[in-house]
Amino acid sequence: MASPDARSVVVARGSLVLMAHGLSAVRPEQREECWIEIEGGTLTADDTMALLQHWTTGAPMAQGV
Repeated sequence: MASPDARSVVVARGSLVLMAHGLSAVRPEQREECWIEIEGGTLTADDTMALLQHWTTGAPMAQGV
């Protein structure tokens, strides 16, 4: 999680699938500083990668995603 004095920069708004694919282009070691805000809450980078994996392969998702 970012520190309380860290700035938050909105990089994209729009379709969740497009934002998930965009996040996958970020180097894995930098993804922890990223998240996607959706109407129902916030998806962490790990949640987003699990969701993208599910969409592309049909693999089961972990609980809570």
